[in-house]
Amino acid sequence: MRKNARTVMVMLLVMGLVFSAGNASAFGPGGQDGPEVIKAGPQIMANLDLTADQVKKLKEERIKSQKQMIKLRAELQTLWVDLRSETGEDEPNLSRVDILAGQIGELKGKMIAARTKSVIYLLSILTPEQKRKMDVMQLQVGGSGPRGHKGSCKGGNLR
Repeated sequence: MRKNARTVMVMLLVMGLVFSAGNASAFGPGGQDGPEVIKAGPQIMANLDLTADQVKKLKEERIKSQKQMIKLRAELQTLWVDLRSETGEDEPNLSRVDILAGQIGELKGKMIAARTKSVIYLLSILTPEQKRKMDVMQLQVGGSGPRGHKGSCKGGNLR
């Protein structure tokens, strides 16, 4: 009887983790490789009249960000494999499940922080006039963020 109760508890935990992982993209700033502003808004970026130096800096930042996200996603996938493996055991180790779930959450936090830093970097290289233009264009296309813009299906961006 105890073994069945333990198995049920582990399966409920796994289902909760899977559900939360499926909804994790709703909390991210958009896309998997960087800020939605850059990835999904090329028309916005084109209308900002970026200097050659700004374009170069953004390209370099995007490459750096993409490499970092590849590493983080690979580590995340490995943790999910470990978690599925552990829960598939005849007698799963609940403390190991807790540890893996914590590591998955921590890694997702790192991914959100990396995306946020990319957005902050973008904003740091724009002139005040370019920032104003970007705000106006985002209002027109329905961006999201703390300024009350309309949301998007990916969860929006941070601006």
